Amino acid sequence: MEEQPTPSKKHPLIIMAEKGKRIIAGILLVMMFILLGIAVLELFWVPLTLAIPGLPGGSAILSEAELLGAFGIFLSVLIALELVETVEVYFKDHQVHAEIVLLVAMIALARKVVLLDLSKYEPLTIMGLATLFLGLAAAYVAIKWAKQLGPERSSEE
Repeated sequence: MEEQPTPSKKHPLIIMAEKGKRIIAGILLVMMFILLGIAVLELFWVPLTLAIPGLPGGSAILSEAELLGAFGIFLSVLIALELVETVEVYFKDHQVHAEIVLLVAMIALARKVVLLDLSKYEPLTIMGLATLFLGLAAAYVAIKWAKQLGPERSSEE
């Protein structure tokens, strides 16, 4: 009977990071569903109170600013999780993967756009943010595309 090679053991820090990411992602998922539930309730309740005069309230549980602030915090935690992933990959492979860095940049830019007060910025600034996002997305797609073509090129030679 042939002995099968044993897989290399993971470093305890990597194991701890993977468990921590799963726990935090689970907490984020639950919190996001709670936030989404509140937003959906408000979506139904506020117009209902305006249409039926006898119903109490009409004010939202969370204001629009509070809701956007919560989404901003959510995206900040996602950015932190992606940065943990970057460090983890560096710890394993001793190299930084560009697609992870680009994802972090796109999430950070998305956070900025979510929290952006459009009335405070010039249209050219907003167009600049859109151009920046398109550039990051194009770079991400180009890297993914190049990685997919990489093995095909080496097999043709």
